[in-house]
Amino acid sequence: MTFVTYEASRTGSPVMLLRLLRWLRAHSDLDLEVVCWRGGPLVPELRELAEVVVLSPAGPPNPGEILTVAAEALDLPAIRRRLTGARMAFGRRRQRRPDLVYVNGAPSLIALPYLGGAPVIAHIHELEFALGRSLAPDDRSLLGRPDRYLAVARVVADNLIEHHGVDPGAVCVQPGFVGDIQPEVVDQPDALRARLGIPRQAMIVGAVGDVIWRKGPDLFLQVAARVIGAAREAGEPDPHFVWVGGRPHEGMFDETGQEIRRFLAFDPRNPNSILSCVSGARENARSVRESITVAMWEQVNKFYLMVQSALQNSRFIAEPNQFCDMVRHASHALVGTTDATM
Repeated sequence: MTFVTYEASRTGSPVMLLRLLRWLRAHSDLDLEVVCWRGGPLVPELRELAEVVVLSPAGPPNPGEILTVAAEALDLPAIRRRLTGARMAFGRRRQRRPDLVYVNGAPSLIALPYLGGAPVIAHIHELEFALGRSLAPDDRSLLGRPDRYLAVARVVADNLIEHHGVDPGAVCVQPGFVGDIQPEVVDQPDALRARLGIPRQAMIVGAVGDVIWRKGPDLFLQVAARVIGAAREAGEPDPHFVWVGGRPHEGMFDETGQEIRRFLAFDPRNPNSILSCVSGARENARSVRESITVAMWEQVNKFYLMVQSALQNSRFIAEPNQFCDMVRHASHALVGTTDATM
């Protein structure tokens, strides 16, 4: 039985898959294989339960991923499908054809054309907006390929039925779940405020999630900067913005806003920081220098030098709005240059 997951991050759907595999290992003797399009921190735990194939390691995109994204951006679906098929064929070159395929999340549906004609169970976690972001237009038809569907909520099932023509009899609703780790219980809110250094009457704005781009930590920080700035201009007490989640046990950041901003923007230990992504993109572009245009290489290099320059300027940590605008403009310029010259 082959399970396909888009990534092995410590987020909702990969963690749910991990718990399912633990149950199957404890209650069956099935031959289990997991295909991860991208690696992540769950890979060692997955390998304790199944044979694991990682098509791309965690971190900055590799040359194959860059070419696949470029083919999609340039509306070259045939080339993108060939690149995707090559990655799958190479990664599974030692694996036999599965008897049953379990697709964890809509992004993983792109694996189906390369896994033979085995029956397919699709575990769908996404609503329409996320489906549109997860699948290219020419891949939307893959939503009709599975034989059975598990939807994490009734609204997800209804969306599949109403917008994608899925047979209602083929859909089963299985609510999602979280881990069984018991969180710390705080009996006295005042004690928690004191531990975090938050005044008793201060307003608190909270967010919950891992520190990854999908959870919008960059937007959280931008909103925090603007709201706190407006409060100070009006002579009001500072509101306190609290992010619950991430990996503080790894020592990557502390509770201060500047450390979180530095972690998100410039920390080389964070593979998702702006510095890590741009540095990785530059190195990958260098490795395929003969296959990209001079203008594209120059724009990547300009983007990299801009981030390196910002790294030396503490003003961008204290007030990140301008730096975020610079990154957005540089990203748009790179996409435009790629579209115009490739």
